[in-house]
Amino acid sequence: MEAIRFAMDEKGTTVLEPEIKAQLHQLKAQDSVLSADYQDGTHWTTREALETEQRILDRLAAGKGAVSAFATPQQADNYLATTSMDDQRPKGRCAPHRDHQ
Repeated sequence: MEAIRFAMDEKGTTVLEPEIKAQLHQLKAQDSVLSADYQDGTHWTTREALETEQRILDRLAAGKGAVSAFATPQQADNYLATTSMDDQRPKGRCAPHRDHQ
């Protein structure tokens, strides 16, 4: 749904289903977009997005174990179990904006 809203905002008018299907068909014919079936329907993406995702995963795998962990898994679990995000926010004021520090 977000992609459809974005398309309508970009176009400045309603985007009709036949227009979406025609554009996807054209992109698929040009091998610019790939499709994959998921349980919730068809998910469309670009080859560039898949390549970017793979590069990110490769970098994560290459960096795994390169530095010591800040906390053990048990310490992280204990902290998350006992700390609320509300505990981390300043009380009674907003955090300063970069331009106003």
